[in-house]
Amino acid sequence: MMAIVLKIAIDDGGSQEMSPFILGIAAVIVSAVWTGPGPGAACTVFLAIYAAIDLQRHHVALFHIVIRCGGFLIEGFVLCFWAARMMRSATDAANSEAWHRQLVETASEGIWVRDSSGVVTYANARMAEMLGVTVADLVGKRADGFFFPADLSVERIRSETMTTGVKEQFDRRLRRADGSELWVLTCRNPMLPREGEAPSALAMMSDITERKRAENALRHSEERFRSLFETVPEGVYQTSPEGRILAANPMLLKMLGYTSEGELSEVRTRDFYTDPNVRKRLLDLLERDGSFQNVEYELRVRDGRVFPVLGSARAVRDDNGAVRYYEGTLIDITSRKRMEEQLRQAQKVEALGRLAGGIARDFNTVLNVIAAHLHTALRELPASHPARSDTDRALLAAGNARELTGQLLSFSRRPGEMNAEAALALKAGEGESILLVDDEPLVRELSRDMLERQGYRVTLATDGAEALRIDFEKAGDDPFDLLITDISMPDMSGSELAKRLRAAHPALKVLFISGYSDPPLEREDLSGDDSAFMQKPFSADALGRKTRQMLGA
Repeated sequence: MMAIVLKIAIDDGGSQEMSPFILGIAAVIVSAVWTGPGPGAACTVFLAIYAAIDLQRHHVALFHIVIRCGGFLIEGFVLCFWAARMMRSATDAANSEAWHRQLVETASEGIWVRDSSGVVTYANARMAEMLGVTVADLVGKRADGFFFPADLSVERIRSETMTTGVKEQFDRRLRRADGSELWVLTCRNPMLPREGEAPSALAMMSDITERKRAENALRHSEERFRSLFETVPEGVYQTSPEGRILAANPMLLKMLGYTSEGELSEVRTRDFYTDPNVRKRLLDLLERDGSFQNVEYELRVRDGRVFPVLGSARAVRDDNGAVRYYEGTLIDITSRKRMEEQLRQAQKVEALGRLAGGIARDFNTVLNVIAAHLHTALRELPASHPARSDTDRALLAAGNARELTGQLLSFSRRPGEMNAEAALALKAGEGESILLVDDEPLVRELSRDMLERQGYRVTLATDGAEALRIDFEKAGDDPFDLLITDISMPDMSGSELAKRLRAAHPALKVLFISGYSDPPLEREDLSGDDSAFMQKPFSADALGRKTRQMLGA
């Protein structure tokens, strides 16, 4: 076909020497670009041979034929290599673009491109999936619609810094189509704008919603424990094995006469013990048993004053069994000791009163016999008898003695009435049993200590399943008088636990506790006088008052 075209062109006239080469170059270019460098090179060789034959037929000198055909071959091969390179560059560009597009489209991170006006110009399928929309719903829309109103001011500042060319990484909160939160770790890179285009930035986002929820839950838990630590009426501490105080709550600082933890860091725990042997004994208990509960001993505070405490502690160990630190609580029992002393004094007075009352009653019996005989003698003695005056004085003395015995009897009754009152103050709650269920160890232990100091018998459970097992094993014994349970616990809520226990013990009273002010309780959970609710944290006095109120003590 090409030969026919060249033949026609040569026969029609023009330069008989140049026409084959001009048309040949055109044929090589078309052939190389259209079909590739191989066919182009073949076409070049074929045309060179054809042109040489044609020039020879026109009686062109052999020297000129060689020069012209050689130049044609060189130009043809150069054009073929140029065409091959152009084709390879175009193919590589197409393959690279397809590869990068596939990489972006199949990435596990969400990716969008946003221009300086806030419009999303590109988004991959993962980004749309994370937001709960389609790509079509996302591209061409303003990104503001996927932010919460409270975050818009921060996002505007981020948009303003987009044109500075600085790469950024930050946590961002987005709003899904259903209104829920989506937390993402965002890596944002500015993009060089093409001519006529507005500045834009590419953001790659990884879903960190679950991590954020875990962080928030941990922060809320720490806040609750910190609030409990700061407000609990007992002294709470952590100490190193060497006796250095690592942490102390405000109540402990007050008990020991210090104003800050920094001041306590300068002293050692051994400085507070009045008897070094007591400290050694407590350390031996921690080493042997890992903990001790409600041990009474004395401490000396900063100003030298000595006061009694009720201490509980445990050893916290690492994976190798070495002690990391000790933690525990101290309760100032000065008031209780004073009350106990008052009770002992009252008991002594009561015993003395009983003794005096017994003597008075016996003496009163004797006086009654004496008085009866004196009255008989007075009736039988004549008025002029010399013994009558002595008998009158003896009868008067017997009356005075009777008044004395009356005072002794009155004294014997009064102490018996300060002992009943004192015993009531000390023994409120004795005999009632409580089942305390809470999955937070610190709250569980502190609540038990609060209740046991007020005389209640407390059984602990970490969750609903353990509480049901304890109640089942207690079958045949006296049932619990009161259930104190946290509302929000894993596997079984406090409300469900209360329903199951009440099915077996309809008279069981329930005190629900929670760190939230509006816990998930049904209306029937708090109906009647046998149910109540308390919000954590609470003091020992508040817990004691609520418990006594529910048990009717």
